[in-house]
Amino acid sequence: KEFICELCGTAFSTLNTLRDHHTYIHSDQRLFPCELCDKTFKRKSELNRHVKIHSDSRPVKCHCGQSYKCVSHLRRHEQKSHNVAKSKKGKKESSSIDRISSKQSNTSKEMSSG
Repeated sequence: KEFICELCGTAFSTLNTLRDHHTYIHSDQRLFPCELCDKTFKRKSELNRHVKIHSDSRPVKCHCGQSYKCVSHLRRHEQKSHNVAKSKKGKKESSSIDRISSKQSNTSKEMSSG
């Protein structure tokens, strides 16, 4: 049985996924407040990502030495500074120069180990 959202017509396989959809997409209810500022969020994952802005920690590192608070900031840096393009599926896609360098590096490793 399919469960159809009455507001937008999207179909779901379970009643729970329809309820989640309704809460996250069509509701303004924000059940996850940040304890460090006045922002509130619909999802715990959004709150968890947000809380990082209040910290000085920069655990996400680029190969060039730059560090960032979250992966999305690293991806933006890679696109601007290292010619890394975003693919249609949202995965990063290296420039042809990066791919060639990587292939040359792998070939060198194979030759030196064999």
